Amino acid sequence: MFDKISKLTDAFYAGNYKRYILLPLALFPVLAFIAFVFPGLEKGIDVRGGTLIIVRTDKPIDIAALENTLSEFDLTELKVVPFQGGVQIQFAANKKLDEVANLLALAKESQPEERLRLCREVFAKLDDFLPEVPEIPEEPDTCIRKAFEAFSEAENSFRTKLDDAIIKTLNLSEKEKEKIQHTVVSPTLGKLFWEHALRVFFIAAVLIIIVVFLFFREVIPSLAIIAAASFDILSALAFMAIFKIPFSLTAISALLMLVGYSVDTDIMLTTRIFKRAGTLRESASASLRTGLTMTGTTLVAVTIMAILSSLWRIEIIFNISSVLLFGLIGDLISTWFMNAPLLMWYMERKSKR
Repeated sequence: MFDKISKLTDAFYAGNYKRYILLPLALFPVLAFIAFVFPGLEKGIDVRGGTLIIVRTDKPIDIAALENTLSEFDLTELKVVPFQGGVQIQFAANKKLDEVANLLALAKESQPEERLRLCREVFAKLDDFLPEVPEIPEEPDTCIRKAFEAFSEAENSFRTKLDDAIIKTLNLSEKEKEKIQHTVVSPTLGKLFWEHALRVFFIAAVLIIIVVFLFFREVIPSLAIIAAASFDILSALAFMAIFKIPFSLTAISALLMLVGYSVDTDIMLTTRIFKRAGTLRESASASLRTGLTMTGTTLVAVTIMAILSSLWRIEIIFNISSVLLFGLIGDLISTWFMNAPLLMWYMERKSKR
């Protein structure tokens, strides 16, 4: 078996290896289109804001009945995901409350007359949530202050009604009611998480570029490693868009792990080609055997993790393992179809000079 693999890897770079670069070059725009245009990435609750409700129960869950109940609450981006021992409910917002929040934000920045008009519109929309609509003040600033108080009361009333509906539909016991978990992330906080995550990701990428360049002291090999890592990330993002895996803080942590793995593989390849024992093609073939062993074992482990977490409905583990799985598939293409041929080409031209 090992001899067959050795023969295949030896033959891989025996011919015109430069043609392999065409595959990643063709895939780059396709993956970018899938990730950022259509179908595009879907942001998770912790990035865009929203509500996550986790209900734990050992009773059978009628998902259709629960979705029918929740549809009455006019929720945007509603998802009902059952898991072993309960159900997870997530949504962006109630449409009317979301409209009220936007009106309040607009009213704060408006002139007094417009502010009063918007304030009255807020109270009109809150009529469905409050048992009794308070008297609307005629002074704009006072009206806005009262509107914010009424909005807070309306949110609490909405959450109580929603919880009651869930409890009634699922027929939860008193003990199960106490175990209901709520996670609410405001759009502002979600935006803050997103900005911090991007900053961390950018800093990590810059530090990797610096370390790689200091290690090899060569521009082309350093750029090849960064290009390979970028391709891996783009592969993961594209598959996330296809399979509707939300782009969340969990996904960002998985992408950082992927960058580390990608750079590790590419540094191994670059080091072997730079300090080769034998011909350039022999070094590349030996690196391919080592790399396939490294990535193959990791792919098996990550695939098992993805399957088990999917069966047991452990969403965080599933998202991490899926991002790593998709990225590692991309790493096979970027490392052995792009980085290795580029390095061989570069070394051949360097030796001729």
